[in-house]
Amino acid sequence: MNTKGIAPVIIIITGVVLIGIGFIAGRTLKVNNPVSTPTTITSTTTTEESTTTNIKETTTTKSVNTLPVKSSKYCLDWDFFADNAYKDGQAHEEIKRIQEKLGVNPVGGHYGPQTQAAIEAFNKKYGIHQEIVCCNPTLDYTQIYQGTIAKFNELYCDKPLYTVRIVRRNNPAQCTGEEFDCRMTAHILQYNNTPVSIPSNGNPVIIKVPYSASVMIALNADFNPPGLTTNANNLRCYISKVYSNNSLVAYYEPGERLYAEDVAKHSKTIDLTNFFFDFNPEGLHQFQIKNIKNNYDIEIDTEGCHSSRG
Repeated sequence: MNTKGIAPVIIIITGVVLIGIGFIAGRTLKVNNPVSTPTTITSTTTTEESTTTNIKETTTTKSVNTLPVKSSKYCLDWDFFADNAYKDGQAHEEIKRIQEKLGVNPVGGHYGPQTQAAIEAFNKKYGIHQEIVCCNPTLDYTQIYQGTIAKFNELYCDKPLYTVRIVRRNNPAQCTGEEFDCRMTAHILQYNNTPVSIPSNGNPVIIKVPYSASVMIALNADFNPPGLTTNANNLRCYISKVYSNNSLVAYYEPGERLYAEDVAKHSKTIDLTNFFFDFNPEGLHQFQIKNIKNNYDIEIDTEGCHSSRG
């Protein structure tokens, strides 16, 4: 055997095998060790987590802002509801607005049992009612009252609260002996609102009022308080004149007859559109700003004193 010829061949074959093994090992190392890829994945994961955090923060911000959305289309006028025109079986935009905000479905503008139930729940939530005094006194929450419209406008109407400024002057300026000043209060009609006392010394009282609400000003007017007079037909404490923005709008003409028997004769109102001047059979001499859509500056002159025994 010629070993000299075989040796070179073996060397060549060994070299080829070694080169092949090195090539295969290099490819395997490259596949199993991708250095830059984990960095890219980590960066992508961080970005997604950041995005998720931002979404959560946005959601939290929205949940905090739960105030009702106000708009001019939800500014309701009490004049439409005063005569119960909405109960005619027809569709009305005013009822539709109420249904939208009180969650009545479907929203068709017709006043029916579902809408009345929603109104009753709304009134009970905000303490809005009318007292029925006949026979068995009860509180009724089932109707659309002026206080209902006032509260609805406060929540959903974009108009600001109006200012009613009230100043009262009493004659005599100071009562003497066992007498004291006639008691006067003001409150928003049919509204969950504590009456505000109106002093007789000229100090102003300010009430903030929603759009289309009404303010009632009442004087506790006694007839012939014991110990003050022998004339049973004299009203001992009354509103004599009322001015609005420096203009006379109502006044009372003292008469010989008992005031409660002839209100129209002795109580005069110049502006019937915006004001109402009347006597309450329970003993209140009343002045009402009927449907408020502006600021008011009211000045009231009153006459007389109460007896502490009356």
